[in-house]
Amino acid sequence: MNATPSPPGAPATTPATTPAVLPPASQDPVGPVQPPPDPKASAGAPAAGGPPDLATLLDEPAARPWYRRPVLWAAAALVIALAAGAWYWQVRRTANAAPRYLTQVVAKGDLTLSVTANGTIQPTRSINIGSELSGTVLKVNVDVNDLLKQGQVL
Repeated sequence: MNATPSPPGAPATTPATTPAVLPPASQDPVGPVQPPPDPKASAGAPAAGGPPDLATLLDEPAARPWYRRPVLWAAAALVIALAAGAWYWQVRRTANAAPRYLTQVVAKGDLTLSVTANGTIQPTRSINIGSELSGTVLKVNVDVNDLLKQGQVL
């Protein structure tokens, strides 16, 4: 039987089936022809008097329910462990971010502070002192880092 393809957009049609004409039983060397299996019959149960299904032939165990599959439970345990680890990490991170204060009982004593540094010291402000007259300086009455009083001759 030749089927002609339908043009695109046309509704799909199924070819008409013609009933098979069987020869008389006396002329059939193979035996009676069995009708094809019903596609609506369940695949798990064999037809009455028909061949058993594939799972029975292969002697496979029945499919386990979802709650009896170890891969599912292992995946669930992994997700729970990851969530617990993320929660623990977040709690530890926020606990370490908070400032910690060390307190002590008040006591009288010396307070010592040591600073160790390298480099040059620069003044915060400097003043250039000069004279309005030019000439040779004969004597300087003060030295570097001397305390001065108002009106003292330099």
